[in-house]
Amino acid sequence: MLTKSLRELEDDGLVTRVQFNEVPPHVEYSLSDMRKDLFPVFYSIMNWGFKHEKEIYEAKEDK
Repeated sequence: MLTKSLRELEDDGLVTRVQFNEVPPHVEYSLSDMRKDLFPVFYSIMNWGFKHEKEIYEAKEDK
């Protein structure tokens, strides 16, 4: 599942994949330059999480 998700992110241009021809096989993924446009979105989501952290934690405790 992780490999499938990483391949989809690579297809979308959000990550780059470098394969090293070694034994055992070695692959590295990194964020592409295009991902910079997503930083404001990530920060907004992170700030939302901080703002509602207590409510989220309490909701999980109630289950």
